[in-house]
Amino acid sequence: MHPAVESAEQTTNLPDSALDRVRSVEGVLSAVPLALSTVEARFPNGTFQPFQVICVDDATLFGVPALKDGVSPSVLRGPDAVIVDPGGTDGKLETPILKADQWPYGEPHLTAPTRELATGDELLLNDHHVVVRGRSEALPRYPPRPLIYATFSNCTRILLPERHRLTFVLATAAPGVSPRELVTRIHARTNLKARSSEDFKADTVRWYLINLKMWEMLPQCSPWRRPWVLG
Repeated sequence: MHPAVESAEQTTNLPDSALDRVRSVEGVLSAVPLALSTVEARFPNGTFQPFQVICVDDATLFGVPALKDGVSPSVLRGPDAVIVDPGGTDGKLETPILKADQWPYGEPHLTAPTRELATGDELLLNDHHVVVRGRSEALPRYPPRPLIYATFSNCTRILLPERHRLTFVLATAAPGVSPRELVTRIHARTNLKARSSEDFKADTVRWYLINLKMWEMLPQCSPWRRPWVLG
């Protein structure tokens, strides 16, 4: 990851060349890309919802959690295919029940009766229609947020252009090489920050504790803690 990254919640992207640099390090058995982004999804009745997008390697699909109803992660390889996850939220993945309320002309049908998104439903991301091919059962996120999983190739079509897309390189240690030993090698060879899975989890928890404490220390009268109403 970029040397300045301290948690999974505050990231910046890397040049694509970082993937090959990590792969060239002795002791790396395999390395695959992972990208994080955000997108505003439009639902068929006209409502919208921000999602975190998780872009996974087309070949390995590494990073896709278990899917409901025994659906294979390989469904992501279809054109404009996505997998959705509530990410610890409730009532955020709702689509109209009636066809007449889907993609209506004129005003959006915001009060139309809804049901949960299911396989075959569509969303609109940056003027691209994508098709839900499954729902995942990932662990609840903090802070809660809806998630979309897609392959790198589909992300390239769906998301707005960026100079760099790659956020993390997920590396696996070769037999006989410990994760922490590999961390040291990757950093020495590439100057990138490298952390074992367990250490990066601890980093993220520490980041939350520090930042939540700073928020709680703000006085109640601070403008950063005032509710805002826009009209």
